[in-house]
Amino acid sequence: MIWRNPDARSKELGENDAFPFGVHKGEKMIAIPAQYLSWISNQEWISEWPAIVAYIKKNQKAINQDLKHRSREHDYRSSWDDSEDYIGMEY
Repeated sequence: MIWRNPDARSKELGENDAFPFGVHKGEKMIAIPAQYLSWISNQEWISEWPAIVAYIKKNQKAINQDLKHRSREHDYRSSWDDSEDYIGMEY
């Protein structure tokens, strides 16, 4: 298991490498949601996974762009959801 092999925690990760643990275990690194990578980058325990820290740092610009895009998308949906102009809905 990867957690029993300290060298595996330091192995450089590429986009097609598998995420090593948790809900996204086995998924390609490129497929891990930006929100999740942002969240784990702020967890104290992530320092025990230098390969993941390095991957996040290496891809920080793309992660930030995705978060920004999703934030704008959310703002748009929220403003629409808050409107009273629901089509075909009864109150």
